[in-house]
Amino acid sequence: MSFGIDSEVVEGSWVSEGWVDRVGRVVTFTKSVSEADMALFALITREDTDIPEEPTPPVRQPRQPASLALLASLLMAAAARHLETPARAPFTAQRLDFFAPPQTDDTLTIRAELVTYDAAADTITITLTCQNQEQRPLAQGECTLRVG
Repeated sequence: MSFGIDSEVVEGSWVSEGWVDRVGRVVTFTKSVSEADMALFALITREDTDIPEEPTPPVRQPRQPASLALLASLLMAAAARHLETPARAPFTAQRLDFFAPPQTDDTLTIRAELVTYDAAADTITITLTCQNQEQRPLAQGECTLRVG
């Protein structure tokens, strides 16, 4: 699923001899949260329990909080970008702390830094942060992905 990432910046080594060389690599992307993103995510995740018979005419709504599940999926998408095939990211552990939900029209900056490589387990650990355009922290966490 693609929510149209506004921009993406990768700092650090991508092509290297091994994962040890990639420790310190940072993926940062920005995403503006739209009503369309929220509607699509609700449809996909079945959070749309009340579907009207007739669609309502398009009316600009006031800012609304987005689902924390949407924020979690964006954080995991950023983490998966450390792999060469992000769509097949094998997550083995995840921990996320949420401070506030994103709002429609927020511009999120999500940062995913590869902090460790465990050769014995063949896993990488990534720290995650998310803030809005006012630099207000919305979430932070850590995840582990299998790389072998």
